[in-house]
Amino acid sequence: AKSATQEGVRWTRFLTHPMAQRVHDQAKVLLNLLQWQIQVPSLTTWVSTLSRRVAVLSTDLFEAQIRSAEHSALNFAEGMLVLSAFSPRDLPRPLACGLVALCLAETGAIDSHDLRPQDVWEEEWEDLRFNALSSPAPPASDPSFQVNVLLLAFGCELEQLQQACMMTL
Repeated sequence: AKSATQEGVRWTRFLTHPMAQRVHDQAKVLLNLLQWQIQVPSLTTWVSTLSRRVAVLSTDLFEAQIRSAEHSALNFAEGMLVLSAFSPRDLPRPLACGLVALCLAETGAIDSHDLRPQDVWEEEWEDLRFNALSSPAPPASDPSFQVNVLLLAFGCELEQLQQACMMTL
């Protein structure tokens, strides 16, 4: 293990490197342009952003379901933030993807079975969903359009969305 002194020396060398100074200068310019008004993406901001993307990409075909899902996902997100200590693996974007997708499934806009990772048994998936969301599975339908809208809105592959849903549960 490196000592604190060794880390301090390494950090000082980094800060005095010409490239580090240029990055620092560019960051200051950017922050000044933004008038230091920055907002770190949080779970709730990702939920709202992703919900808006789904609404735009689905041309508001499911407007009521999207609004309902966003409202539910925001409530879950606020509860998660209050009740849970997040670890570094709990990044807000994947959690928000999982929340929005699962809440859309709860509205019946998509079939939750399409969100199940292949390595999770169907019974386990239903138990996890029921325990996490406390409502039964929506009726099955042809989800290809809706799931493709989610994948496009979230900028991920189906397997990533399924893993995000699993991480959320």
